[in-house]
Amino acid sequence: MGSPVSDLTGPIDLRARSRRRRNRIVTAVAVLVAVLLAVGLYIVRWSSVMAVDRVVVDGAGLVTADQVREAARVPMGTPLAAVDLGAVGSRVAELAPVDQVRVQRSWPTTVSIRVTERRPVYQVRDQQGFHWVDASGVAFNTTSASRRATPWALTATRDTRLLRDVATVTAHLDPVLLKQLDHLEAGGPDAITLVLSKDRRVMWGSAEESGLKSQVATAMLATKARNYDVSSPRNPTAR
Repeated sequence: MGSPVSDLTGPIDLRARSRRRRNRIVTAVAVLVAVLLAVGLYIVRWSSVMAVDRVVVDGAGLVTADQVREAARVPMGTPLAAVDLGAVGSRVAELAPVDQVRVQRSWPTTVSIRVTERRPVYQVRDQQGFHWVDASGVAFNTTSASRRATPWALTATRDTRLLRDVATVTAHLDPVLLKQLDHLEAGGPDAITLVLSKDRRVMWGSAEESGLKSQVATAMLATKARNYDVSSPRNPTAR
């Protein structure tokens, strides 16, 4: 007898319908996801729902929060995602007392600006007052009175290199020297002098090898003299 022939058209049709149903579901989900992404992108990039309505400032001291906001010029009402954070930071960095700036988005509607201000290494004294100078030689603040516990200097110019060299010298001074320091004088990059108490002077020369010069000058103070020369720290003199 011949083998019975099975009718396979039913199962095949069921599988085909099931596959078409899955395809329709996948297509519908993909369309829904695309729509949601488009709506989300519109809300984030162009809608006023996430527009900037507040600028928060942290770390301001010498400059006020209002001065930072004014310098930042954050476009209020602009979608937060569209704000150019780099441009905002660059504008704030132009404020003299500001050393570093960090600008972030704080969702949904806030721009956060954190500033780190410069720290004075010493002060330059002139007829206008005392100008605070940081380690990089930037003068960033002026006061009528001297800042307590901060060395001051007389400089021939306000050239950045000279101001930076004096900062280097000041930063390397031994506590013993600092305690006896009255002020510094800088006629040029190679003519920096420490003026100590009791009208004593230390010819420092340039800012090169300031660490070694500080050690040598501190040791030489044991020798009674009015003038010390450590401009060549391996061949110092005292008289």
